[in-house]
Amino acid sequence: MRKESKGLDRQELLSRVEHDEDLARELLGIFQSDAAAYRESLRAAVQSGDAAGTRSAAHAFKGMLANLAAGSAAAAAARLEEMAKAEKVDQFADGWKTFEGELETVLEEVGQLLTEAHI
Repeated sequence: MRKESKGLDRQELLSRVEHDEDLARELLGIFQSDAAAYRESLRAAVQSGDAAGTRSAAHAFKGMLANLAAGSAAAAAARLEEMAKAEKVDQFADGWKTFEGELETVLEEVGQLLTEAHI
């Protein structure tokens, strides 16, 4: 029996790639390799109070995470994107903290999935 996911909906991810585990693994690998640079861009934008940069980076993460069926993390990215659109710079730190926690859960799960025989 597979361990219940906290970050990714494995069945939804597999459904999106027509149950092609190789393709799912490829998408997860791309995300794993790209996430650090995107994370740093978002962190820097949040810390500097850059609303446009925060909106752009959060939007990119929202799409990537949604594609991987990582609903909670995608929703946290969407909330951060909305804060940036509304220029609620004073809320960025809390939004970042929530997003970062969700992202960390996804990254841990992605790493684990990439080492398993089956997704």
